[in-house]
Parts: sequence; C-alpha cells; structure tokens
Amino acid sequence: MSLNRIVATLIVVAVVAVPATAAVTTGTDDVDGKVELAPAGGPNGEYAVIEDGELRIDFGSLNDRATTTVDDVVTITASTDEPVKVWVTTDLSGRAHAYTGTDPEAELGQANPRTLQPGDSLSVGFVVDTHNEGPDTGTLTVTVGDPDEETTDDPDDDPTGTETPEDTEPTENDTETDIDEGDVEVTFDGGDIGDGESVNMTTLDSLPADGQPGDPEAIIEPASILSQNDDDVLAIRDSAFVVAEGESVTLTGTRSYIRTANAITSDPKPAAIVSITPPRELRDQPATVRIRVARDKFTETDPTEARIGRQTPEGWQLLPTQVVQMSTDTVLLEARTYGFSVFTVFPESQVTYQWTLPNGTTVAGDDLRTVFEEPGRYNVTLTVTDADGRSNQARQQILVNDDPSVSIKGATNATPGEQTTLRANVTNEIGNATVTWTLPSGETVVGETVTREFESGATVRVAVEDEFGATGEAEATIGAGASSGNGVVATVQDVVSPVPAWAAVTLAVIAVALAALLIRSQLVQEAVARIYRGVKLLRDAFAADTPRVVTVGTPTWNPDRDCIDIDELRVESPGGLLDTVEITVTGEDGEVIVRKQIEVGTASTYTATPERISVYGGVDLPAEGGYEIQIRAVDDRNHVGTSQPIQAARPLSS
Repeated sequence: MSLNRIVATLIVVAVVAVPATAAVTTGTDDVDGKVELAPAGGPNGEYAVIEDGELRIDFGSLNDRATTTVDDVVTITASTDEPVKVWVTTDLSGRAHAYTGTDPEAELGQANPRTLQPGDSLSVGFVVDTHNEGPDTGTLTVTVGDPDEETTDDPDDDPTGTETPEDTEPTENDTETDIDEGDVEVTFDGGDIGDGESVNMTTLDSLPADGQPGDPEAIIEPASILSQNDDDVLAIRDSAFVVAEGESVTLTGTRSYIRTANAITSDPKPAAIVSITPPRELRDQPATVRIRVARDKFTETDPTEARIGRQTPEGWQLLPTQVVQMSTDTVLLEARTYGFSVFTVFPESQVTYQWTLPNGTTVAGDDLRTVFEEPGRYNVTLTVTDADGRSNQARQQILVNDDPSVSIKGATNATPGEQTTLRANVTNEIGNATVTWTLPSGETVVGETVTREFESGATVRVAVEDEFGATGEAEATIGAGASSGNGVVATVQDVVSPVPAWAAVTLAVIAVALAALLIRSQLVQEAVARIYRGVKLLRDAFAADTPRVVTVGTPTWNPDRDCIDIDELRVESPGGLLDTVEITVTGEDGEVIVRKQIEVGTASTYTATPERISVYGGVDLPAEGGYEIQIRAVDDRNHVGTSQPIQAARPLSS
C-alpha cells in the first residue's frame, strides 16, 4: 500500500508565518481521507491553525536557547473504516520531534509509529530545542501507512545525509587511545553510552554531496559550549553575553558554516571521511572525536594544519582540531564537535576568521580571548572568509558587568535607643542588585532600608550582590562617623531648585525688610505682590530648563518576554542634553522590584514605543498588591526631573 503524506509548516523560532496570538481556526486538515489533523482543544492548541485547509504550527513565542516541551498541540483522528498506522517526522535537524500524550519520551517517529482504529484520536505534542543553530522553518510530515506493513528506514530521514550499507556492523565505542589507522574514537561528555547501545561508524570513499555554493555564515558563541573550558561568560541576557569587567573572556567562531568542501580549500583531498551515528539521544550533544589517518596523506601540508570538518544541512563546520599523537606512519587528530553526521579530515583549510574589537583592533583565529576594562555595552564583530573569497559577518553584543558598591546613610546621626532608618546607597550600572543587612544581633534583613533601635557604637554591615554574582559590602558604627564602603557611592539627587540659593535669600530679606518698614501701608501689599510675581517668573524660567517626562503610556505585563511594557515613553530636556533616564518599579511596601537606567548623552529627547523593563534574574512581581512606576531624568547640567508616580496592579494590564 502506498504511503500518503501532507506537508505543514513548522515554525521553531522567531520567523512567524502566522501570528503567535492567533485564535484556533476551526476545521481540519484532511490527509487523503485517512486521517484528519486539527488544533488540540486545550490552550496549547493555539500554536496550531488551519489556513487554507492546511495545518500550520507557530512556535515563535517559545524561549530561545532552551528545550521546551509543549503537550497537546495537534490531534490526529483516523477517518477511514480501516486501522491506520501513523508517525510524524520533521526536517529540522533534531531541533523538534513529536510525541504522544504528555510523555516527551513517547516519541512518535518512524521507529515507533502508532496504530489508530477507525474514529480513534491521538494527541500530539512537541519537544522544541533552540539551543543549537539550525533551520528556523521546516516541514512537518505526517505519514499514514497500513498497520500490516513493516516500517522501513527512509533514506531521507537519515540525519547523516548518507546511506548506511545494510551489512555494516555497528562499531562499539572504543576507549583505547592507541587506535590503528582508519579507526575512530568517540568520547561523549558526561560518560559512556548506555548498555546495549552502540555507535555506528561507516567509512566513505568520497565526499558526500554539498548544497548550493553561497556565502559562509558567521556565528559567535561562548567558547565553553565546545571547549569544555571556562569562557568567563556569566550569562546570556537578551542575546548579549554578560562578562565581568577586567576579566578575560573567550569567544569562538567555529560554529560558523562554510557552504561547500571546495569553499574550504580549492582542491579538497580528504585524508579520511567517516559517517558517525550515535544513539538518538546523543546525536546533537557535544563530544570529542579522534580520527587516525595515514602520515602519507600529508605530502604537501603539515599535519598541524589539518582540520576536521562536520557536514550539516547548512554547510561544513570546521571544528577546533589538534594533533594528539604522531608517528612516521600515522597521525591522530582530535576535535570537539557540536553533534554527529559526516566528518572529513581536510589536510588544510583556506578559511579565515577575523575578529574586530570595539576599539578597531583586529585579531585572526577561530577563537578570541580579550578583556573589557570598563562596564557597559560593546560590540565584537567576526568576519569569516572562505576559499572562494566570499565573506560574512556576525556581530555580538557584550554586556560588561560592574562590581556594585554600597555605603550606609543615616548611621552617623542616629540617636541610640530610638527608631532609626538606615539606607543603603548602591552604585550598580549593570543588572539588578539585592541588598542584605547584617544587624548587631545577627539578624539579616533584605532591602534597601532597615529600621531598628540601635545602641551607640553598634556595628551594622550591608552587602550587595547583583544577579550575575558580583558583590560589594560596607559597614558603619552607630554615631561614630562616616560609613566605610568599597567604591563610589551613588547619591539620590533632588530636583534642582528653580531659583539659585543666593537669589532666594536676597529676595526673602528684601521682602521681610519691606514688610517691617511698611507693615501698615498699602504700599507694602503692592510691593509684596510684585516681589512674589518676580520670584514666580524667575522660578518658572529656571524650571522650564529642567528635564520633563512628557508622555508615559499604560504599563502592561508581557509574560512572553518577562518584562513590563510601557506603550509609549517620551522625555525631553529643553535646557541641554539628556544624560540618563531611570525607571523604577516599587511594590506597595516601598521596596524596589526592578530598576532600569538608560544612558542617553547625545540627544535632548528620548522616545521609546514601547519601553521595556526586563524583570529577570529570578525577580518576579508578587501575585497580589499594588505597584508604582516612576521615571526620573537627569540632564548634562545635573538638573533632574521626575514624573508623577504611576499606580498599577498585577497583572499590570490595561
């Protein structure tokens, strides 16, 4: 019996074919009268729609760099009078697979299809992996067959892109270092493969077919993803790599793709070609591959110039390669790999990798190791050029985290035995910080302020730690001088008085003198009125120069991005350039939930539609209670303008 198939578009990341918020479209997608596909009835059915009679799935709202399990997306219903066998496959290089029910391990693939009786329905979910690079869109294939037919391997489903001869016996994973010529050794991260499983290795006589020639694709990643060494990348936030100021960081470009073998070297003469297929659960896992080749394969090149390349649907990845053993007869090469398919030993590579640092310095090589001395945001660019002269660039933002500093305000003038409020003044340019007090009794309190009765001479300590682990601390003695801290102290600046102090004092003295001399005359009333009008005009003139928050839209909670969206924000500085715009969200208890600071510095107006305040690093909005949002703007003359507090309540929605 012939197999019948339909095609549906499966969107894995942010390439959107249908709106992510689209309601479920009624109807079904009929597969040749044998099964019908339809969005599931639960909330996850919203990922699927029927458009022009065809099922489409959009996973664009799922988290990046994550493995997400989504139950009950689609239902498959047998619509024929006979039992049918069904399974689901995708061409997304392992980035997504289907399963049945609520068990992600119950994979609905060619190796384990399901049989449906007439009228039976099957609930299908998906595991979507966005850690690794791969195609953003692909084809979801639902295959319908006769339950009595054997499910045979389809060459199109072979992830290696090559056919494996039926008489090839699987080769058990070899742990010996001194392997013979032509042998291959694979070491998986985290230990050996399970009992009863094996790694299938097939030696090929020629290079597998390449895709179409084209520009390479440059990709920048933290080096530890492949090298197993610490790269000093603290975290990834909104696609930026977070690193510590003054600490070295290592980035790699070895995940970049070269489209064809001829684009690696103009005359590729492979020293070895081998297809490696481990158990399914290990196919897209980092590992170490060792290949021993004959020494005479390097008649025109030095073995240290060899590169092991891994073929993928996007092209070849040139893996970090080193010679670990060499004799007069053989060379043992070792490489770290992102996954498994066909591996080729190229005796040489004409591909170049060039890094451009923020100061314009260029560095050649697969990896970049550098240091950023000052906190802030910086861009690093990688240019990959292949043997045909085609180039491609990737730009990566680096967020350099500072060490927070803190001091204690209110300790020097505290009155022993009375309620005293101490405040932590924190300087922290990057990330959210948590303040923890240690009181003389040993009690610890979290928050920017603490109110207690203190004895004279008691010592209070405060520590601050940001979401990336950077810390600062200070201590103070009650009534015994200034507190000691570990850096510059941030001060809360009041709005600048609209009238200079000397002018205000002078005008006040004049007013009092006139009042004393002419207290019973009509003249004093007129004089005082004129003085008041003059002061008001002078005050208004100065006030007009302070920054002002012109527009603040409605705050809403965005669960997909874990942030608060203000639909429109506009801040102006009539008297100069805007220096910073600071947005603070506090709970009803006055504690700061999240604070965002925007460095402007080059314009007198700041506009955002929307303005997003990320709530990350484990910080979450409480389930109940009110919230207050306030915007504070500072210009280049240190004049300050503050908005009226905006009251909101969870879920911060209009």
